[in-house]
Amino acid sequence: MKIIVTTIALAFALLSTGIFVSCSESKKEEVSENIDQATRDVEQKMNETKEDLKKERDEFVADVNARIEKNKQDIADLKAKSKDKKKEAKKEYDEAIADLERRNDELKAKLDNYKDDTKEGWQSFKEEFNHDMNDLGTSIGNLFRDNK
Repeated sequence: MKIIVTTIALAFALLSTGIFVSCSESKKEEVSENIDQATRDVEQKMNETKEDLKKERDEFVADVNARIEKNKQDIADLKAKSKDKKKEAKKEYDEAIADLERRNDELKAKLDNYKDDTKEGWQSFKEEFNHDMNDLGTSIGNLFRDNK
């Protein structure tokens, strides 16, 4: 009788252990699947964010390149008008034009060399760049006004 009870207890223990282990494996698989799905979701979101950032950057670069080209044209117009200046005023005027041209070229190089791929870095760069670009535009406008 003792052997039967021991055998039944041992069988019950083995059966319980088997059920427990099989539940744990299914839970592990479920957790693993959830982690894999969450990883795929995060990767997809990161890719979408990178694509959105690239699109925004491409649009910004196109707009800025157009502004830089307009600045070049305005600077060329200023150079043409400098021929009408008197010798002393012409030197100062030509120096101011050379400074505007240098600043415009520096902005173009700064834009071309920008490499940060983070949204925060891009926003910071864009704000600073727009400030510098607007400052240059104001300087060009002021030189045009001073010329009249």
